[in-house]
Amino acid sequence: MSSTKAKLSRDKLVIELTTLLLDSTWRGTHEGFVLMWKEKMRLLEDMTSSQYHYADEVKLSMLQNAVSLVSKLSQIRDINNNLVAVGSLPLDYTTYSDILISACNQLDKDLEVPRNGKSKRTVNYSHFKEEDYFEQGYIDAGDEFFSNDKE
Repeated sequence: MSSTKAKLSRDKLVIELTTLLLDSTWRGTHEGFVLMWKEKMRLLEDMTSSQYHYADEVKLSMLQNAVSLVSKLSQIRDINNNLVAVGSLPLDYTTYSDILISACNQLDKDLEVPRNGKSKRTVNYSHFKEEDYFEQGYIDAGDEFFSNDKE
């Protein structure tokens, strides 16, 4: 925990946790982003003594900011703020992250985001057979095709 490598790893995790944003550059699921963010926080806490851990209120704020660009996920913060305004207790970090993961699951389901982050490629296929059309005289049939048989 006191080596130079450990300090550099902690610094890197702090930078990642404070700069990560769930935006269009993220190629995974919404749930995957939140779980990844929480895992990085856990790793940071494992590498530092408990006296240097972020307070739950700070972790909550950092996580809220990380997902703030997704309107359906930032609404959880707004709902929490409205509940506090009418006298309820604010959500703690653990409860907020549980609700956030649940909302991510629903959002991923609604958007049908594949679990592996890759979109499925679909190809349109036509049953066109050349002989079905060229043998019948539909192309270059001249006046015979357009002749009026009712005469």
